[in-house]
Amino acid sequence: TAKRCLILLFLGMFICLAIISLDRPASAADDTVGISDVSVQIAAFQTNTSQITLTWGAVPPANGGTVSYEIDKSTDGGLTFVQAADVSTTTWTDDNGGNGVENYTNVIYRLRSIETVNGTPTPEPFGYPVNVYPPDTNTHDNYMNNTNLCNTCHSTHTAQASGLMTISDQTTVSEFCLTCHEGATNSKYDVINGSTKTSNGVCPSLGGVFGGTAVSAHKFDQTTLEAAPGLGGVNASQPMALGCTSCHSAHATGNYRMLNAQIEVPTAPDNLTLDPVSVVAGAATTSSSSGETSVYLSGAETLCQSCHGDYTTGTSHPVVASLGSLTTTLPLEGTAEDKANHTLKLTCITCHYSHGSPNDNLTVKPGNELCWQCHAPAQYGEPATPDNTSSGFSNSDQLNLHNFSEAGGHLVNCSTCHITHGNNVDGLLVGPNDSINAVDGAAGPGNWQYTSCTTKCHHQD
Repeated sequence: TAKRCLILLFLGMFICLAIISLDRPASAADDTVGISDVSVQIAAFQTNTSQITLTWGAVPPANGGTVSYEIDKSTDGGLTFVQAADVSTTTWTDDNGGNGVENYTNVIYRLRSIETVNGTPTPEPFGYPVNVYPPDTNTHDNYMNNTNLCNTCHSTHTAQASGLMTISDQTTVSEFCLTCHEGATNSKYDVINGSTKTSNGVCPSLGGVFGGTAVSAHKFDQTTLEAAPGLGGVNASQPMALGCTSCHSAHATGNYRMLNAQIEVPTAPDNLTLDPVSVVAGAATTSSSSGETSVYLSGAETLCQSCHGDYTTGTSHPVVASLGSLTTTLPLEGTAEDKANHTLKLTCITCHYSHGSPNDNLTVKPGNELCWQCHAPAQYGEPATPDNTSSGFSNSDQLNLHNFSEAGGHLVNCSTCHITHGNNVDGLLVGPNDSINAVDGAAGPGNWQYTSCTTKCHHQD
């Protein structure tokens, strides 16, 4: 009987792992030689700190040499890595020099093997990053080498849904995700309320908010059919229903936030187009109470353009184009070298939340406030305290007679004259079917001619 039970247990575990392996999408790092399946164990160390133990499989020598392993560590979201260890064993523990790794901070590791033959070391490429969020173990990233974590979502014998998932066949996958990712749960991330755990409470999430204060949000109920705005070109989509797994995998992919390595988009009835996604990014924490700061290194547009293809074409805001010496507090994309060389890039995530927002169109700031993050209002005439002048506001340095404040009772937003996306008119002025359709190219800045303004606002007569 004991032997029979052991056989059944083995078969059950084999089936569970087989299903998980089949469900696991291709990784962004699958084409590289690297150490990617790393087991993470987190243990309490000192007050409010942890020690983190990494374990991985041995890499056999390819040329008869000796193999060692380099572990690099980043505490700034992956922007910079420093070598933390060089070991000959397949396990290593980080206790931060005896001080412990501060809880509720993000740590990223990357590993590679180095084979030394006759004194000459040959390093292999790094595997994809290992994200660790002490004091909790990330179930999604660590199931392959911590198989006891599989039962968080799967059951070998009592599952009622496909994939041996521990939900009823009437429950959607998105609803199942919310059992951990809504409210005060064990997950660090509450996507409904848009919050991230810290040592003394919560801070706003980098992804925004799905519920509560959300005015605009991606729908993820898996039933509401909608076509994506900006759906032209090769990515033109049919109406589709989104769920959590439309963008994310439940298993590690090598992409930031476990984003799928491919996004399925219905480009015609009964036809799905697979768009490759490779997002290298991280989330930095300066202290256990500070929340997170986004660090986008490359590929953020590959996710968004899968559905919103037109927003990366035409004379639009320069997505993935260098912005030079522009100064802004909004997140830009690039490495530490890019920052030093003033070659950081604008991405979709610079201006939009990925989940939802208290503002229209998933923007990170409302109305003109978003524009002022890059385009300083003083450059165009900053609204000041209302007075009795005909302009409705005063500014001793410069007057902008277009009243983009509400002081005069006639609000003119930046968007009244400018369009953000997919426009081929100079100055991103709104198109020929709207307010402005002409710019006098012979007139320089500060000397526009009437043809620039003969619109439905200012008629030629």
